[in-house]
Amino acid sequence: RFFSISGDVNKPGVYEMPIGAPLRALVEAAGGVIGGEAALTAIAPSGPSGGFLPPKIRDPRNAERTVDLLDLDLDIDVFRNYRAALGAGLVVYAGSVDLVSQAVNATEFYRNESCGKCVPCRVGSQKLVEIGLNLRKHTGSEAAAAARVVVRELDRALEQTSICGLGQVAAKPLSTALQHFVT
Repeated sequence: RFFSISGDVNKPGVYEMPIGAPLRALVEAAGGVIGGEAALTAIAPSGPSGGFLPPKIRDPRNAERTVDLLDLDLDIDVFRNYRAALGAGLVVYAGSVDLVSQAVNATEFYRNESCGKCVPCRVGSQKLVEIGLNLRKHTGSEAAAAARVVVRELDRALEQTSICGLGQVAAKPLSTALQHFVT
């Protein structure tokens, strides 16, 4: 399968990888993470529409165990087990990237690209942008806790009621940023 990999890798591009190869093999084919593997902050395995995953992710079969993200197989079903998507375009984030800002940027894109035909997407994507902008201003745990509740509800509503795929993924960037990167 062909994968496009961009962001904080030394040789962004399109690489052919066998299904089932570890994600690490794709990152290494792209020259590795800029600053080394220890600098890895997150990977968006389907671009921002699939959300952001941290270098260590909880094992869905054992919540007390974490798994190295780079050890996951490039297989759609493997990523689905982690409630994540694996697309053809992956983005690597390294260093001190502000993932809330990245999530807000992606959410603004979805809001701007919404055709507006269905209310959940039109209203929900605007609400997500407002929540994200507020979260950037007020990064405390109270703001994050309140945002988590509303974003989780919006994520579920958008997934179930949006007419197209854009609305169904509009909450993923902010939802996963809150889940994995905001305390």
